[in-house]
Formats: sequence, structure tokens, C-alpha cells
Amino acid sequence: MEISLQLQDAKPSAKIWRYMDLTKFLDLILNKAIYLRRIDKFEDPYEGYISEAYKADLENQYGSIQKEFNLAEEAKERLHSTHLYGLELLPMYAYASCWYLGDVESAAMWKLYGDNKNCVAICSTIYDLQVALDESDDDQGVIHLQKIRYVDEASAVDAKNYLKPMFEKRMSFSHESEFRALYLLRKGLVNLNRPLHFPQLKKEDVSNEDGLALSVDVLKLINKIYISPTADQHFHSIVEKILELAGLNGVECIQSELYKLK
Repeated sequence: MEISLQLQDAKPSAKIWRYMDLTKFLDLILNKAIYLRRIDKFEDPYEGYISEAYKADLENQYGSIQKEFNLAEEAKERLHSTHLYGLELLPMYAYASCWYLGDVESAAMWKLYGDNKNCVAICSTIYDLQVALDESDDDQGVIHLQKIRYVDEASAVDAKNYLKPMFEKRMSFSHESEFRALYLLRKGLVNLNRPLHFPQLKKEDVSNEDGLALSVDVLKLINKIYISPTADQHFHSIVEKILELAGLNGVECIQSELYKLK
């Protein structure tokens, strides 16, 4: 598996958390695979969105290319429109696993992503996520590991970076403090620089699956498992029994004391 890691101001040892219900937890540990959702299928319609500022910067970039290579206006426009349409298609070839980046568990994330009170949080690190994903033998795409950048209309853009729109979200989502594992199918990149004599693929003709699973080394991925602070009394022992049956009884399982007075 080819993996690209961009840390920015984060450290490899930084903690990341994945909050999930029991069904998703069982899927992870029994199938030893991380499920990733196609980002254009997320609730937020702005996932991978090409902003007006990004479009303007892209147009300026092609203006510079036209001058540098003395391109005719028609050729420049065809290159520009091909690139822009390829960018709009890219979210249909991109799959994400979203993690919370933070030193401690988050009360907001328990409420947002724990579908019911009997849920868990996987605690890992950026480094361990990278190592665990490296076990996959999938060669159809590239994994990009990176923090989400929260932006507004005044934020700087860079149209030279085709990944940027898929690692940006609106300020309204900043409470998620997201670290993203983005799996980008290589065939999606062809749409960015498809030869001009080829017909471009229509959006309605893209037939990629809504989600996919990448195999992982679960023992390398999971540092600790936290049980929801509102879980039923017996739920902790159920999770420990599941871990034992899955051959993962060495993984530390902790009852969250988020709402317990000390």
C-alpha cells in the first residue's frame, strides 16, 4: 500500500480516536478491515467542493501556463475546463476514514458518533494508523494521511494542490478536529489530465462503490479501547468477551470516567 503522510504541526505520536457503535466495532475487529466511505456520499455536500476562490486561482494558473507556452486561447480553455471537471469528479474516486485528533476523549464526539449509549472509541496514534494500513496489499490507490484544515471565504487557496479541497471543511465543523485517512483511486487522477481527444466521463456514469474496506493489522492499530461513559453496566464485560473470542484479549479496554466525580 502506498501511503503519503502530511503531518503539518501534528506529531506521529499524536492520539487519534474513532468513535463507533458495536456493529462497526465488530466489523473492524472480526474482518480486520477499516471501512471508508466515498466522500461525495457524506452528509455534508461541501465535501471535496471546488470553491469559487479555488476556481479563480486555477484560472490564473492556466493564464500563466498560456503565457509560458504560448498556447492558443482555445487550447488553454480546453485544458482548463478538462482539469476543472476532473477536480469535480475526484470526490467520486475518494474514500475517507475520519478520526478525532486530540489528547483526551471528547464528550462531543461521544454524543455525535455514538449512535446509542453502548458504543466504544478506538484510541490510536497517527503513526500506528499508518503502520496498520501499510499491511494492506491494495494497489488500486494511494492513502493520504492528513489533518483537516477548517476554512472560510477569506482562507488562502492553492489550485496547484488537487488534494486540498478534500482536506478542507467549513469552520462550522471545526469541533470535529478531524484527522483523515483518504484513499484516492488512481483511475480518478486520469480525469485531471485526460488527453483532449478522449471523451470525458459523465458524473452519472461513474460506478465506483459507495464504500470500501482496507485490511489492517488490528493489533498495531488499536492502542486502547474506551467504553462509553453512559454504557450499560454489563457492556464493558461484553466487549472484553468479544475481544477474547477475536484473539485480542491483550488489548486494554477502559471504562470511560468522563462523567464520574473524582
